[in-house]
Amino acid sequence: MLGQAIGYLSGGMIGDAIDIRAPFDVAFISFILAGIYVWLALPYISPDSMSNGGKNGQKGVSGFLAPLKILTPQKLLLADGRVKKHFGVIFLCSGIFVSVLATGYAPLLIQMYATAAFNFSQGDNGWLMSEFAFMRSFFLILLFPRIIAWGRGRVIRSEPNSDDEAEPGHIPTEAGEFDATLGEQADHEPYEAVSRSKADEGCLFDLVFLRWSLLVDGLLTTVAAFATKPWHIYLAAFLLPFGSGSAPAAKGVITQMCPDSQRADALNAVTLVENVARLATQGLFGFIFASLAEVGKAYATFFCNAAIALLAMVVLLFSNFPPPGSTLIEKHEDQDEVQDEGSEGEPLLNARD
Repeated sequence: MLGQAIGYLSGGMIGDAIDIRAPFDVAFISFILAGIYVWLALPYISPDSMSNGGKNGQKGVSGFLAPLKILTPQKLLLADGRVKKHFGVIFLCSGIFVSVLATGYAPLLIQMYATAAFNFSQGDNGWLMSEFAFMRSFFLILLFPRIIAWGRGRVIRSEPNSDDEAEPGHIPTEAGEFDATLGEQADHEPYEAVSRSKADEGCLFDLVFLRWSLLVDGLLTTVAAFATKPWHIYLAAFLLPFGSGSAPAAKGVITQMCPDSQRADALNAVTLVENVARLATQGLFGFIFASLAEVGKAYATFFCNAAIALLAMVVLLFSNFPPPGSTLIEKHEDQDEVQDEGSEGEPLLNARD
């Protein structure tokens, strides 16, 4: 993200100093140099060594959409013996889709509005987007982990019957600690790694943070609509990143809602939902911005964006963790069918001995 900020700034300055095509030429050369560096510096790893001798998975469209099977309702055995369907994962992924639909267009929207309303040049837009990317990295690397750690600690300390002390999950912030999102490597945010014991009650705070971060994002986006001077746009770019954090929090929540055996599929499902939402938001808000700009009300796009962010929060209010002591009794189709009777179900979050 820091590299992204430098790229925005240097691209804008090069465009003003030379011509509008120059940043594209520099980006092309940078890609070539990066490819040569990777080819020379990184060792070759055979795909066979990564599969551990296992069979090849599904290929084609069926393999691409396989993670979506995680979105089926979970069948739970409650502590009192009743069987109940749990829709927490479905509402969570629906909320993630709507949230990305709102937040995914914010950087492009503020740049387009600055150009249309205040005649920003390439250099001005470079400074604007560089500020946005830098503040986003500052929030996600320095503030976000501390907020999550503080919130989880408060939740853990508030539990009266905690048998063992659970440490807040580690939040990766180094490049080697998390995977790149397919097609959106520059926009990927670090996510919380799930606790191995899955007994960490503090992760309940993650869902609360996810909801309120969307409310904050909606309020900050609304503020941008009232910009009347160029420096107001720079102030909006400074404040908007403080509504970030919904994507990493969502990944942490879904890994806690699912058993360990489905954690990889859960993360892949979230990634797929996010990518579909990013594609959808380009067309949706591109059309809204163009339509409102024609009637001289381009600023109203920020209100539409904020409204969708609040809608995402409402959807997430229906998403909750499985009840305490619940057990998953319906497993993924590709798991082994023959198991001991004592391990018939997989305990989920908040399971009690």
